[in-house]
Amino acid sequence: MEVRQVEVAEKKKSQEGHEIRIMKKFAVKVEDGREGRDGQPSLGPVYRNPLAEHAFPPYDPKLSTAWDIFRVSVERYPGNRMLGWREFVDGKFGPYVWKTYKEVYEEVLLVGSALRASGIEPGSRVGIYGSNCPQWIVAMEACSAHSLVCVPLYDTLVIVSFTSLTEEEKNKAATIGVKPYTWNEFLHMGTEYPSEPLSPEKCNICTIMYTSGTSGEPKGVILTHENIATYIRGVDLFMEQFEDKMTVNDVYISFLPLAHILDRMIEEYFFHKGASVGFYHGDMDALRDDLMELQPTFLAGVPRVLERMHEGVLKALEELNPRRRKIFDVLYKYKLHWMKLGYKQKNASPLADLLAFGKVKARLGGRLRLIVSGGAPLGSEVEEFLRVTSCAFVLQGYGLTETCGLATLGFPDEMGMLGTVGSAFVYTELRLEEVPEMGYNPLADPPRGEVCDIGEMLPDGVLRIIDRKKNLIKLSQGEYVAVEYLEKVYGITPIIWVYGDSFKSKLVAVVVPHEENTKRWALQNGHKGSFSELCTLNQLQDHILLELKSTAERNKLRGFEHVKGVILEPRPFDQEKDLVTPTLKKRRDKLRTCYKVFGEILVKDVTTWNAFILGYMDLGLTVEAQRAFEMMPEKNIISWTTLVNGYITNWKLDKARSVFDEMSNRNVVSWTAMIKGYVQHGRFLDALELFSVMLDSGTPPNHFTFSSVLDACAGCSSILVGSQVHSCILKSGIPLDVILLTSLIDMYAKCGDIEAAFCIFESMTKKNLVSWNSMIGGYARHGLATTALDEFESMTEGGVKPDHVTFINVLSACAHGGLVEEGERHFNSMGTKYGIQARREHYACMVDLYGRAGQLEKAEKLIEGMPFKPDEVVWGALLGACGLHSSLAVGEFAARGLQDLEQDHPAVYSMLSKIHGEKGVWSNVTETRKMMKANRAKKQKAGSWIESASDVS
Repeated sequence: MEVRQVEVAEKKKSQEGHEIRIMKKFAVKVEDGREGRDGQPSLGPVYRNPLAEHAFPPYDPKLSTAWDIFRVSVERYPGNRMLGWREFVDGKFGPYVWKTYKEVYEEVLLVGSALRASGIEPGSRVGIYGSNCPQWIVAMEACSAHSLVCVPLYDTLVIVSFTSLTEEEKNKAATIGVKPYTWNEFLHMGTEYPSEPLSPEKCNICTIMYTSGTSGEPKGVILTHENIATYIRGVDLFMEQFEDKMTVNDVYISFLPLAHILDRMIEEYFFHKGASVGFYHGDMDALRDDLMELQPTFLAGVPRVLERMHEGVLKALEELNPRRRKIFDVLYKYKLHWMKLGYKQKNASPLADLLAFGKVKARLGGRLRLIVSGGAPLGSEVEEFLRVTSCAFVLQGYGLTETCGLATLGFPDEMGMLGTVGSAFVYTELRLEEVPEMGYNPLADPPRGEVCDIGEMLPDGVLRIIDRKKNLIKLSQGEYVAVEYLEKVYGITPIIWVYGDSFKSKLVAVVVPHEENTKRWALQNGHKGSFSELCTLNQLQDHILLELKSTAERNKLRGFEHVKGVILEPRPFDQEKDLVTPTLKKRRDKLRTCYKVFGEILVKDVTTWNAFILGYMDLGLTVEAQRAFEMMPEKNIISWTTLVNGYITNWKLDKARSVFDEMSNRNVVSWTAMIKGYVQHGRFLDALELFSVMLDSGTPPNHFTFSSVLDACAGCSSILVGSQVHSCILKSGIPLDVILLTSLIDMYAKCGDIEAAFCIFESMTKKNLVSWNSMIGGYARHGLATTALDEFESMTEGGVKPDHVTFINVLSACAHGGLVEEGERHFNSMGTKYGIQARREHYACMVDLYGRAGQLEKAEKLIEGMPFKPDEVVWGALLGACGLHSSLAVGEFAARGLQDLEQDHPAVYSMLSKIHGEKGVWSNVTETRKMMKANRAKKQKAGSWIESASDVS
């Protein structure tokens, strides 16, 4: 591109005939700065774009509103592709499907008419929720067509479908006085009640655009139609300066939220030029797939998105052999050298582009011409890399929602603007304001001050953002630290968050290391484990601290800007949606809350540490809990037990046992936690073995220990061991409370001695609901249906209210006893009499009841009428009944349901084969067995517990 700036020349001749270089000027000063007086801050000079040196350029009278911009484009480019999206077909996203400008316009008229038919008058505010899609744009343009105020909100606040609503969602909306429509219903309403557009005036409000809430609650910014039109005019004038022009063939990929000003205004300009916008399919991690399919020419992103691209290319380079990496490095330096000398990127080294960088361009779709970064400053290293390797123009911009996203903008092919956000935009005035408490003076050299953020004005009129003012922190010794600037400097890791406050004298950081580099370091230093496990190593923390120190010294950071402590986080912040905004800016208040503990590590006592480990375990963050455990300055037995319990809760039983075995001291709580963990995970023999070890260690069990051990005996049907444990309890002198007695009832009932269970139950002076449930369940399992129902009646007559477990036992008893009418009566009484909503387990019992009685039609009808999707237990009950009664039709119905849930379940094939055989359909038996063999589904082996005098197996 060539800049046609009249007042700027790069070279001129001196009087002596020598050629001298003249600095380019990208902004002009239109007002001098002035010193502050009477407590007011000093103000720097006012700068404008050279195109507005004497006055701002006149507006285009034909395009004064957002509706004008769209309407005129439809007239000019009716058949051009306007909006594209990918449809989900056959389990995957297909190619882009497009609507033309004319098709979108017709839909806009229908939606606008529907809005008016709904009673919405001009000037009313219309909220738009949802992720980027064609319907979003149609709704936006419909608002402009009828002088309505479009109020976009981030789809992270609420999720609303542009296509359809479930009946439950419709009913819920109705209860709060909201009338919901599907998109198609709304279009139909517009057809039924057409309404002519009511064009807005330029002074009318076009949109109330909410900020993303980087540092707090979002705020609404009012933008008029004139604001939008002025932005469009400014970009037109700016683009006229350059040789390369935008065409109707340009394509923009939209993935930043449309509720964000940057994406919204870029799309407005693309519509103005008759170009195309394609929407990503909704998964940022799969954005490359959309790039390859869409092949865009323009990409706008926030720094984190571009950093991901940078990381992706670097990762691909690491997979090359050393010789090819060396060639890439040589070509990179060669092209960069010529670009710094002033050559355009496309002319700097065509050979390097052909041999190396064309492959990078291909990774981005192959047609990319322009990359713009906004939202926050982009690191110079990433910007330089993309300028050299993407074969596209790369530049940065800066602005606010209030300025329609543009206050400054960089120039293409200007390497002097590397690391800056460009100069004043066409319709912008720019000046710095003093921040005296931080030592920033716009009249000093270099001129620095506040321009919403903290900026530095360079001699050529270009602005560099040093940091966000709200991200400046003051340490305890009074030093101010620009944390966002430091995060860019410490860019050796993909993601870093620096933290400090006025009560501390040192900075700490949460670092997400580069995974491949970490694994390479581990291999070189003899460490093994997953990436998450490596991040818990103190040696890796020390290594990264040394790297950060080296970086600080290399960049001449002051001592108080050195990071003194790090926490290694294996998961990027952007995977924790509450820690970043929709545009991937760090939510520093949320990060501070999440990681506050790390800033206070030196003053934490053991109780706080234990609570911290427990909190991590409750959230399922086992690696973080382990890391915190290892960082504890001291540990007590509660610390160890908390860690053991946490691993058990998160289904990591072997890891829990490993930690348990490392304990030098154990108490009854520790032993009981591990034994109970084995029982909860069905490892009953391990629980009994550990109980034996506990007794040998001399640690006396308590009633919680005995309760867990009795549950283990019940689980493996070991009445011999259970009786011995019962004897142990009596000898220990521990009072037989309701917990122990209930466990004894459950153990004896499940081990086959229902009479012993009944004797203990009758001996109880106080029975609770669990006791009754155990006894009723025991009778049900032993086929004593009438006795079970009698106990149920006794329970309810005694004033004990049943729960869902009670009814599972009652219905199971009815099923085993063939008591269909009794089962139906109890099933119906759950809701009508006791207010208990039937669950899948209750429906499974009823299916089993009908199935055993041969009433398969009732069972099938019950399944079809269930308020939720049947699971494998329900289908299994029906399939088993079909096998019992040789019902082929219902059996195939049950088999289809089971296969939808568990493909190739061996029970399906076995039962179908049995039913076909009993019906004499031997061809189908053969076919079923062939399918079973083809799908490698093996018949499950039967098994049972066998107890000898000394063993259970």
